[in-house]
Amino acid sequence: MLAVGEMAPAFSGLAVVQGEIKSLTWRDIHGGKALALFFEPNTETGCADHLVSLNERSHEWKSLDASALVVCPDTPDEILRRLERRLHPEDFLLPMVADAEERVASTYEVVSPAGEALSGRILVDREGRVREVALSDAPFPTDVDALIRQWETL
Repeated sequence: MLAVGEMAPAFSGLAVVQGEIKSLTWRDIHGGKALALFFEPNTETGCADHLVSLNERSHEWKSLDASALVVCPDTPDEILRRLERRLHPEDFLLPMVADAEERVASTYEVVSPAGEALSGRILVDREGRVREVALSDAPFPTDVDALIRQWETL
């Protein structure tokens, strides 16, 4: 299991970024910033409320030199279609990495023993070390205020 204090595994991939499909490298993703990785096991219903809240307060976390990223078990086109159900994709500032083959989820061990995707939140500090791992077999909301307070300490 991915442990607190370990270096976060680097990854790259296609992502939906403000309505466009782009290729992101680990440097683009982490880039020496405090990072929150959100793993969403099912984006069938569109974008979860806690991600919309985090997106709406992006000016706060960006002012802390922090970033956030969502990993979804979907293709980029599926992500775009699902975002459109909730808001304009170009207004969604959180990059959403397409992980249809669940390679990133597997690398970060955000899968059940049966191989099913889990909900997860992993915090990475500016040096690239894992500082928090939170997993669940059911969607769980993120308290945006608490997350911003955590970013302030990283």
